[in-house]
Parts: sequence; structure tokens; C-alpha cells
Amino acid sequence: MHSRLHISYYQPDPVLFFLNQLPKGQPTSPKQIQYLTSYWPILCSILMEFDSYHHPTSNQQQYQDPNPGVALIKWITPPAPQVTE
Repeated sequence: MHSRLHISYYQPDPVLFFLNQLPKGQPTSPKQIQYLTSYWPILCSILMEFDSYHHPTSNQQQYQDPNPGVALIKWITPPAPQVTE
């Protein structure tokens, strides 16, 4: 899990560490937007794996999203500039 999130092995809980790094509002820094765009889908996949491990006999269909984290990525991605002629 540490390697998937590119977090130091010295962090005892990489999921909690990542969640604590989330911004409180919509980020404006291109560096932070790129970081979240890269790693948020990975964290969502890890959380889906946790859910399936902890509920193996659930009668509910397991949630499998082919594009995890899309809602956050759409929210943080700035709109493309409009071209005027």
C-alpha cells in the first residue's frame, strides 16, 4: 500500500496520512491538483479492496468502479479556457 501511494514506509498508516493531506477546499495549485489527480484513484481502489476483504459474504454486489475517484477529479480540474474569436 505504501508503494502504491508513494508514501514513506515510516508512515504507520498511509491511508490516514493521505486523507489528512486532502485540501479543505478546492485546490488552486497545479502541483496539488496533479498530485490528487494521480493518487486519489489509487486510494479509492485500495478502499474498494478493503471493503471487499472486510465484507466477503455480503449479499450486495461488490462496488467496482472502472474509473474510481472521477467526481473529485472533475471537481478539482479547472475548466479549459474558452477560445474567443
